[in-house]
Amino acid sequence: MNRVKNAVLCLLAIWSILPPAKAQETGRTTESEVKLEQLFIEAHRERLLGHFDEAEKLFQSVLKSDRHNAAAAYELGRLYDLNEDYQKALQYAKQAVEFDASNDWYHKFLADIYQKTGSYHDAAQIYADLVGQHPNDDYLYYKWAYLLVQANETTRAIKVYEDLEKRIGLNEDLIRRKHTLFLGLGDTQQAEAELLRLVEAFPENTDYLHLLAGFYGQIEEFDKEKETYQRILQLDPNDGKATLALARSNRQSQDDYHYLQSLKAIFIKPEVSIDDKIKQLFPFVQKIVDTGDQQLGQVALELADILEQVHPQEAKAFALYGDLLYHTGQRREAIKKYRQTLELDDTVYLVWEQLLFAYAEEGEYQALVEAAEEALVIFPNQATMYYLAGMGYGKIGKHRDAIGLLEQALLMAGRNQLLQFQAQALLGAEYHEVGQDAKSIKAFEQALQIRPLDAAVLNNFANSLAQRGEDLDRAAELIEQALKLQPDKAEYLSTKGWVLYKKKDYSAAREVFERALSQGGDEDPLILEHFGDLLYQLQETDQALLYWQQAQEKGSDAPLLEKKIANKQLYE
Repeated sequence: MNRVKNAVLCLLAIWSILPPAKAQETGRTTESEVKLEQLFIEAHRERLLGHFDEAEKLFQSVLKSDRHNAAAAYELGRLYDLNEDYQKALQYAKQAVEFDASNDWYHKFLADIYQKTGSYHDAAQIYADLVGQHPNDDYLYYKWAYLLVQANETTRAIKVYEDLEKRIGLNEDLIRRKHTLFLGLGDTQQAEAELLRLVEAFPENTDYLHLLAGFYGQIEEFDKEKETYQRILQLDPNDGKATLALARSNRQSQDDYHYLQSLKAIFIKPEVSIDDKIKQLFPFVQKIVDTGDQQLGQVALELADILEQVHPQEAKAFALYGDLLYHTGQRREAIKKYRQTLELDDTVYLVWEQLLFAYAEEGEYQALVEAAEEALVIFPNQATMYYLAGMGYGKIGKHRDAIGLLEQALLMAGRNQLLQFQAQALLGAEYHEVGQDAKSIKAFEQALQIRPLDAAVLNNFANSLAQRGEDLDRAAELIEQALKLQPDKAEYLSTKGWVLYKKKDYSAAREVFERALSQGGDEDPLILEHFGDLLYQLQETDQALLYWQQAQEKGSDAPLLEKKIANKQLYE
């Protein structure tokens, strides 16, 4: 209520400075004029309350009573503008200017409506007139020039800036605006001339020289670019951007390895921004990933080490070092760097994600779980974090915890089909582990709907069915599809052998298991144990015992395996 009251008081003040009415001319206020003022104030009140339809009716009543009331026409224009009815807004804005040509606000409002309707030339002309009336108002020049640019009258806009410059003197902002407009016209000579004027006026200012050098690089005047950077270094030998720019300019005569070597002299300078350094090194990280170039990787690691030493409080130095270690196959060392990164700044999501993937790939699942729980406190809305945490819990045998996290990941995955697939694939395995067989089948089927030719999911689905002795024909189809994709993978051959074992086709199973063993399966304790089970069924008890013992030696601590060995008997 107070806000409305104050607004009404302001309106009374505004009304007092509106164009002279008859009352002011005669010195008396008639009853009709008082009513008109009251009507105007009531219209304003309705507008402030958001009652636009009522306000429109009241302003129209004012205009009906006083056909040349500029203020009412202006307010009607504003109402129509708010409702995006620009044709009516234009009609009343023109009337306001016609009824009171001395009011700058009416002219500016009309220009705004012209601008909204795309009539930039007309809008610009209004500001041209306003500049004529108020030649010392800088804003009017800027707005005039802007509208001329929108009207594709760039040359006239430049002239406006030049007129303003004559009045206020050489100005960086004006120079840069004119420079940009000349570039837009394709007039690189004039664009250069503008920056040279700035440099000549302030020859010690390296910021302006950087502008000039950047422009030369943009138009591929590389010799001039190099000369300008050299001039910067004469003024400031520690200018990092200029130093790096000169290093870049020499790159054409160097291969990647020697170019990176040349950066060492720059990377040791603490005054050179770490961001500028990383900008130089980062493209080579991807190149190392793509090519596996060990020599390039080694010199990049040396540069990352320098970054870490020179900028020990910068998290990004450790993060870059970690990425290089990760992509050169040194994941354990990468994990240390990612941890150091997070000690300095734990708010960068991608570093957490990379750390968790590194733990997963190294098989450090307990560490994966602990780190994922830390990350989820900071990033509770990141679906991938729930997926990775679920993976970790599954690997350490906490299958129900894994299911809860994976279901949450699936719920949050949205349209991310890759994450949907990954979550469903793991859920298929985790549901199987807790005996929720129907859910397991559904999850595997949904994963295969997204990626029907994923060999790992085909294998895991088949294996889960075989373990339960359920729908073995379907299991056989699934594993055959997986083997078409990867015919020599020991794990998949073992699954096929296990399906045949469950079907009691021991002879065929033996042939497949022997292939699996020849493809590296002799290092897998589960494959060795299953082959021992098969040999037992074939009544080769001594050989069965031998393979069970090998499985134990390879690291299996399965209770049933120990019992098989102790009693020389098969337990299932």
